[in-house]
Amino acid sequence: MLALKPVEFVVSRLPDTDKAKAKAIMKYPLGHVRERVLKEGELSETIVDVAIEEYRKFMVLLALGNRNLAMCSKEVDEIWHNHILFTRDYAQFCQSIFGSFVHHMPATSAQPVSQASVDRFYSAYETIFGQVSPIWNAQYFPCLLKGACGGIPQGCGDCGGTCVSEEQKKADK
Repeated sequence: MLALKPVEFVVSRLPDTDKAKAKAIMKYPLGHVRERVLKEGELSETIVDVAIEEYRKFMVLLALGNRNLAMCSKEVDEIWHNHILFTRDYAQFCQSIFGSFVHHMPATSAQPVSQASVDRFYSAYETIFGQVSPIWNAQYFPCLLKGACGGIPQGCGDCGGTCVSEEQKKADK
């Protein structure tokens, strides 16, 4: 099993140009996004900070040159949607990090998320950050969405919730 790597460790091992982008992403102020998400009741206080941290990691993956990555978390996607609503701030963030605007392409029935883009996301995430955070599989951890396990479940049953079994996860794939 892959271990979850601390972000600081990951960033410290990147080449200097990538390191500067990753540090800028990880330090970028997103308090206004957090406030809006909580005000609108879109995520619980328990999960919002995890979702913001994972949004930052997703952006780091993009900054490292990974392209066509699926957004595999409704919670992280909610952070992205809310960041985009602050249009000037989001445009400035994109310009300062990526040199251009990073467009969000939501899945539709005409253009669903491809399995290849899902696979690219998980491969890139595991390569850079190690074990994938449970928030990227939140549909399998209903307790995560309810905040019963403090936002970071360690596996089915640890929080006393009713998580989906490993067998069900495999059947869903």
